[in-house]
Amino acid sequence: MLLFVSALLAGCNDQARFDAIDQQLSGINRKVNLLAGNTSLADPAAEPGDEGTGYLDELEQQLAEADKDGRKEIIQKELLRAANFKSVELATVEDLVDSMESLDIILSLDELDTELSLRVEDEQQRLIELLTSDVPAAVRQLDKQAVEADNYRTAQELWSEAGLLLEYFPSSNDPVAEIGFQRLAADHQEVAAQLESRQVQRYNQWACRQLKEAEKIVDRQTPDACVQTCLTQLGPIDPVLLSPLSLDVYSEFLEVVRKKLSLGAYIELAETLAVVPRKRLVDLRPGDREVSGR
Repeated sequence: MLLFVSALLAGCNDQARFDAIDQQLSGINRKVNLLAGNTSLADPAAEPGDEGTGYLDELEQQLAEADKDGRKEIIQKELLRAANFKSVELATVEDLVDSMESLDIILSLDELDTELSLRVEDEQQRLIELLTSDVPAAVRQLDKQAVEADNYRTAQELWSEAGLLLEYFPSSNDPVAEIGFQRLAADHQEVAAQLESRQVQRYNQWACRQLKEAEKIVDRQTPDACVQTCLTQLGPIDPVLLSPLSLDVYSEFLEVVRKKLSLGAYIELAETLAVVPRKRLVDLRPGDREVSGR
């Protein structure tokens, strides 16, 4: 997992503060473009007019062409844009980071007014602190929603969104803060294990219901009907996902079927079952009690 470069240290001088912000932004930019599949904003090999750098390129050009008053107006606009970010959400976090990069471009200007420079630096720091404070809460909320979701696919999507937000959490030279991040990351991974374990349990319950429905009718069926029952009831079940006890039941049922069929018919059944589409964990729905593999 990519972590952002060190957070700003209290008590450092202006140059060290500027360098720390620069490093922070560099790490954030790499992460943003990794997620978006774009070339890094700081990558000198980036193609002119690349979609991920268009706004920043335009900003640089405007600043280069503007006079002193024009620059000040542009900077005020960027400060106002940054000030609009009051919380961290997955839908807007890349815009937040883009705003931080815009402020970084402004700080690279020559002859920047000292007071204005401090305002820009302070706004950058506020956004970094916003990431630090809001990302953990947002991650935990999404993980909580994932655990509470009835639908496994929805739960996976929520968990993935939490993981994307987690990548925006700035690292720190503070051991306590770093331990907090490691705990947050570990809790996030534990949620994934919890989701899968619960879905495996549901899958086994569903598989046993499938077997139970088949057991009710197989004894009084003709061999051909018995084969069809196996295909509709057992076909969707993936034995790899069964617990030892469920797998025993699955095997015992096949043994019952084996006694009703000729060896040739049983071999054909085995060949057909081998290619029947299996229901995956993500395919299972709440209360899934079907008796056909749909």
